[in-house]
Amino acid sequence: MFSEDEFLYENHFHRIDIELLNSNKNASIVSEGKSQDYSNYYNIPNKPKGVTSVHRYQKITYKNIYPNIDLVFFKPKDTLKPIEYNFIINPGGKISDIKMKFNGAKTSVKDKRLLMKVRFGDLYENIPNSWMEGNRKEYIEVLFKDLGDQVFGFNAPVETSNRKIVIDPVPTRVWGSYIAGYGDDYGRAKADLQNTLYIFGCTSSSTNFATSGTYQQNVAGGLDAYLMKITKNGQKIWGSYYGSNMTDMFNDIDFDENFNIYAGGTVERGFNNTDIMVVKFNSSGALMFEKEFVSSRNDKLYTISYNQNEVFMGGDAFSSDFPTVNAMQPLKSTPMGYTDGILASLNALTGNVNWATYFGRSDGSTSVFQIMSSSDHLEIIGATQSENIPMVNAFQPIKGGGSDGIYIRLSKSGNTILKSSYFGNSGHEFVLKGRIVNNTLILPGRYSTIAFPTGQPGIWRVNLSTHVMTKNYFNFNGEPQLLAYPDGSGNVFFTGLHSNGQPDISTPGAYMGIPPMYTSTFLIKYNQNDVKEWGTYYTGNGATQQGEATTDYEGGIYLTGFSGLNTTGIATPGTFQQQGGGAGNHDGFIAKFRDCTSSAMVSSNSPVCINSTLQLNASGGAVYNWTGPNGFTSTLQNPSIPNATAVNSGIYTCQVSGTGSCDGSFTVNVTVGDTIAPVPTLATLPNITGDCHTVVSNIPTATDNCAGTVTATTTDPLSYSLPGTYVIHWTYNDGNGNTSAQNQSVTVTAPALPATANTQQTFCASLHPILSDIQITGQGIKWYDAAGILLAGTTPLVNGQTYFASQTINGCESNKIAIQVYRK
Repeated sequence: MFSEDEFLYENHFHRIDIELLNSNKNASIVSEGKSQDYSNYYNIPNKPKGVTSVHRYQKITYKNIYPNIDLVFFKPKDTLKPIEYNFIINPGGKISDIKMKFNGAKTSVKDKRLLMKVRFGDLYENIPNSWMEGNRKEYIEVLFKDLGDQVFGFNAPVETSNRKIVIDPVPTRVWGSYIAGYGDDYGRAKADLQNTLYIFGCTSSSTNFATSGTYQQNVAGGLDAYLMKITKNGQKIWGSYYGSNMTDMFNDIDFDENFNIYAGGTVERGFNNTDIMVVKFNSSGALMFEKEFVSSRNDKLYTISYNQNEVFMGGDAFSSDFPTVNAMQPLKSTPMGYTDGILASLNALTGNVNWATYFGRSDGSTSVFQIMSSSDHLEIIGATQSENIPMVNAFQPIKGGGSDGIYIRLSKSGNTILKSSYFGNSGHEFVLKGRIVNNTLILPGRYSTIAFPTGQPGIWRVNLSTHVMTKNYFNFNGEPQLLAYPDGSGNVFFTGLHSNGQPDISTPGAYMGIPPMYTSTFLIKYNQNDVKEWGTYYTGNGATQQGEATTDYEGGIYLTGFSGLNTTGIATPGTFQQQGGGAGNHDGFIAKFRDCTSSAMVSSNSPVCINSTLQLNASGGAVYNWTGPNGFTSTLQNPSIPNATAVNSGIYTCQVSGTGSCDGSFTVNVTVGDTIAPVPTLATLPNITGDCHTVVSNIPTATDNCAGTVTATTTDPLSYSLPGTYVIHWTYNDGNGNTSAQNQSVTVTAPALPATANTQQTFCASLHPILSDIQITGQGIKWYDAAGILLAGTTPLVNGQTYFASQTINGCESNKIAIQVYRK
């Protein structure tokens, strides 16, 4: 078994220093959020006693690092993000004063970002998110500016302001649409080189998919495969079904130079029997050829790739009679119930098979998930349980755990392994998609780790020449629907499923924060340095699931999935489908996002009380179109709803235009109603002390955001006569289902005991002593026997008897003192 202890590891670093030119050398430093714990360091030269008691801080501010400009380093609330920094330009400060000189790496401005060339590749500093503060944030566009000689500053629409300016990317939804009819609909998306989008999958819906003139107009079976072509702006061009009388689906597509489409998937032929099929459509949706790989059991296609008049496909097979041709491995190696990987090449003009082969070994299942074809060879990502996959110049030659990922570089003839490797730790890995960028193999997915043996999100990056690897893991949960997609620039997009109670993955300025209810798909972007840039949820007033991401060639980010019971929040005006297919169905959806500098922003005064005014606000655009619950629409920038009620609660969407490439729709979740518990007027109620006449008349109060002053109630008594300690349990109820509670202590004290010099007293029997002869001092003395019976003062004393006396002061009787008497 692969063990990390068998290797010697070295850490390599690349240091970059950023010098603030002409800055204040005597800037005052203000710290906030001091940690309770501390660290001691004993590795500092010339410090034999070490540096001890070093605390951590949540925020450090360099005041007046430039005149009227502060520099703030802070730990964001999102624990997955590293330390961040902001420049705060206070009134009177000049943005042009900020000059940052980069030492240690060649730095330039590329695509509006700072690009630093480091030993491990490219390091990017993203476009700052900036705004002016006031009664509301006013977002402004601030860009990096190359001042020459490795010095950089900022370009901004204002140089100085009487308002505070904060220089600090976020996802903006450009448009959204349903992919739905009156049935169950599932879809993925992929863009061609013209950034035209194709949606594919399977559906049982008989409406809203096919258009006239395409290959198949009607659903033929329970679920049919489909292919739909839409513009990058969300308008449908054509759509076609593909299927027979059972279940058929497309799992992947690719394109050639003439924008013909090659779709691969499965067709059901009977019980426990699905065949792989490859279909070619022209750019108008007409069928060019179809090829079926007929076998006797369940086989599956995961990936299809076009290159130089060949179409390559990969998957896995339970069948022992998959039709191999010119095969590197003509026979299935695993027994019944296990899979071998399968690979094939087809002639892109005719559909004839050039070669088709199994790929696997007898000691465990193998699957092929992705083929990345090039002019020279095939790059393949898959998974295996086998320990005997041939290894050629491997970066991990030994299988790590139960099931590992595999990387294969295969000749285009399908008969020679040029390079191969396992990748994985000691458990089970799940990586469906990889990408090679600048000779670095990017492998995002789920990895087993020591902290999370069942798996956690992670990204491996492998230099295919040197085999230097970086491995980063992230503490968010997307199971059971975690997927990852690496784009052509080396960024990675994770999608997953959020359920109630899980931590919030959204970041400030995100399209949507944590949803108030139901399950929801989320989308997270990690950059080329495996640093989280942003995270957002995507849903409406219902639930979303099965999210999957892809990108086009001009920065568009697409999220597909399916919607459950959403009637708002999914589609935007002007796209190809505004309404879902019907209650109880799984509707597909697609949304397009773009990385933006948050030039537009929406907000509200939520939560608001019933019968109060709901205020909606938007900024950063020129034209605003609002939609929301209860049929709400408005073209005002900042509309309001007077006398709002519970029907006005929900997600409001504002389509903002006039911002340029970052026009899009933005949402805000509104709650109308009282969801906040009353806040007690006094944080701690005073203790009450008194005698037997104690009556509690000062009833505590609380303040409620909607009900105003709330008077406490209790089921405990409010008058007390017997000595002791009591607790009053107060409850504040605002009448809207929200309560808070406080306890108050009541102590009732008894009068002092009557005084006596001797608790044992002797009397002469011949004098016939009585109770009143006992020597005792007090007010209103009362006498009792051992049974607690009140005795008269004339009661004769009995030899050896013990009597009990109390005194009464202001109507309150004390406890009793015991006195024993003797007669002689």
